[in-house]
Amino acid sequence: MPVLSIIACRMLEDELVHLLSADQEVRELLLVDGKEALSLSAKLRAQNRPHLLLGQDRIAEHLMERQSRPGGILSRSFHRKAAELVVVVSPLRLGLHSDLDLLKAAVYDNIRRLAAFSDGILIFYGKCGNALADLEHDLSDLACTIYFLTDERGERIDDCIALALGGNKNYDRTLAEHQDVALFMTPMWASHWWPFWLNGFWQRC
Repeated sequence: MPVLSIIACRMLEDELVHLLSADQEVRELLLVDGKEALSLSAKLRAQNRPHLLLGQDRIAEHLMERQSRPGGILSRSFHRKAAELVVVVSPLRLGLHSDLDLLKAAVYDNIRRLAAFSDGILIFYGKCGNALADLEHDLSDLACTIYFLTDERGERIDDCIALALGGNKNYDRTLAEHQDVALFMTPMWASHWWPFWLNGFWQRC
C-alpha cells in the first residue's frame, strides 16, 4: 500500500481539489485534520470526493492497521498498481508566506513528520522566493522520494502565480508584457487578499 503525502499551499487549494477529484485511481484519501483542512474538505465534498479527516498521529496508526489486516499489502513499492495508492494531504496555513524563514521551517518540519510513513512526498508549493529552492539538498537524508511541481520544461515552478499561468516561461513573459501589474489575482488570492494587504504581504511578492 504505497503512500504519497502532499504538503499543500492553500493558495493552490483549488488546483489540488481538481486533481484529487479527477483522479479515480487513488484508493484512499486522508487529510491531516485541523482548521487548515476545513476548506479543502468542503470543496472535496462538493465534488463528491470521499476522504477522511484524521490527526497526523492517527493517520500513521490507520495506515499500520490497514497493512496488518489479513491480505493487506505490506510492500512499500510504487510499482504496485495505482489503485492501491493512498494519498495523505497536509495543508499549511496561508500566513506563512509573510515570513519566508517561517514558511521554510514549517514545510521542512512537515516533510520530516510525514516521511515517517510515506513512500514519497509531493511539495505542492513553488520555490516561493527561493525559500524552498534547496529543499532537496537540505533533506537528502530522507528515505522517501521528494517530488516537486514542474513546468513543461521540467523546471521547478517559481510560485503559485507561475503555476496558474502555465509555467515559469509564461510567467516571465507575462511580467515583461505587463510591467505595471501590482498583483496577480488567482481565485484563492482573490478570496484572501485583504488580510495579506493589511499585513504588507503584497510588498514581498
